[in-house]
Amino acid sequence: MRSLSPTVAIVGAGLGGICLAQHLAKHGIAAGVYERAARSAHMAQGFWIEINGDGVASLKDCLQPDHFTDLMAKARPTNRPDCRWLPRGILQDYLLCGLAAAVHFEKAFLRYDHDPRGGVTAHFADGTSVLADVLVGADGVHSNVRKQLLPQARRADTGVFALGGTALLTPPVFEALPGKALEHPIAVNGPNGQQIFIAVWRTKCEPTAAARAEGEVHTRIDAGLPDHVMWRFSALSSAYGPRSPETMSAVELKTAVLEMIAPCGANMHRLVELIDPATIFALPIRTCVPVDPWPSGPATLIGDAIHGMPPHGGFGANTAMRDASVLGRQLAAASRREKSLLEAVRDYETEMLAYGFAAVRRAIEILQSINRPEPAKLPWALRLAPEFRANR
Repeated sequence: MRSLSPTVAIVGAGLGGICLAQHLAKHGIAAGVYERAARSAHMAQGFWIEINGDGVASLKDCLQPDHFTDLMAKARPTNRPDCRWLPRGILQDYLLCGLAAAVHFEKAFLRYDHDPRGGVTAHFADGTSVLADVLVGADGVHSNVRKQLLPQARRADTGVFALGGTALLTPPVFEALPGKALEHPIAVNGPNGQQIFIAVWRTKCEPTAAARAEGEVHTRIDAGLPDHVMWRFSALSSAYGPRSPETMSAVELKTAVLEMIAPCGANMHRLVELIDPATIFALPIRTCVPVDPWPSGPATLIGDAIHGMPPHGGFGANTAMRDASVLGRQLAAASRREKSLLEAVRDYETEMLAYGFAAVRRAIEILQSINRPEPAKLPWALRLAPEFRANR
């Protein structure tokens, strides 16, 4: 690995990838972000992210101070004093501030080669390539970087299936909401291992200084978000009926949910009825299985690419941003010649494997307590093997 003037290629412009790009930009490290989706398809909308203490600290570490302050002013309280809620799209917009020249869309990563001069060459489906000292796979649970770097890594099905949807906050929707949902996002547990999560966005966002400064990147903050409710339901896959829920249409999934939540009361039933099937997204809940440390090199992984986990507990996004902060600090130390790039990557991976799979374990424990899957029928990952316990 080359040791002077490091350059970084980040595959994937999710929260972890662009958070890392922000951190590197603060330290004058050249970084490019390569996202397979088109710009319009990439811009997320409507999903909520619970920012916990780790997430807040990581954002503060990665963002410019004025952008961090502005972002936190947009956050909403939750029922946990150390956490805040943000729509994913707004968080994503702030993380894109100042990166217009660094983020490249429609760049589907294919593979990387070790370069004889040091570092790696990343190859993309459009025939282009880029040479960098460090390649970071931030390309999610289906990571192509992980498939090449760690072909032994695997994911396990948890036996739980979730789906969600959104609805504008019309009077009928407003009347169906539990009162507490108007104060902060809530989770309602059903009698048979189901859970309904509800988050309400009531105040339209005004244009921000950060948005105006990067108008070529921002389209959604300037327009504002309409008042809406986001809803997510999770239950055992077997509870949806004899067919696999992954083969069911949005209308069929909604019908199955309406049957399962009947004991939760008329208002909850009405709320699900009002969800437009066109907004429903399906989410089979899978988890990455812990991996043993591997020989460090010029390619590494962050976020769901290495420790994808159930959404229960809201650890996934926060852990990805923590990865960005930790790796960014290590690469900044290498840039100052306090350590080699190889040492920086190795130190990051050592730290990340410990806290990353501890977060996986916590998410699985919450899933088990809510959805109550039968341990005897679950994959190895859900039996909380010693690899999980070792990372407490």
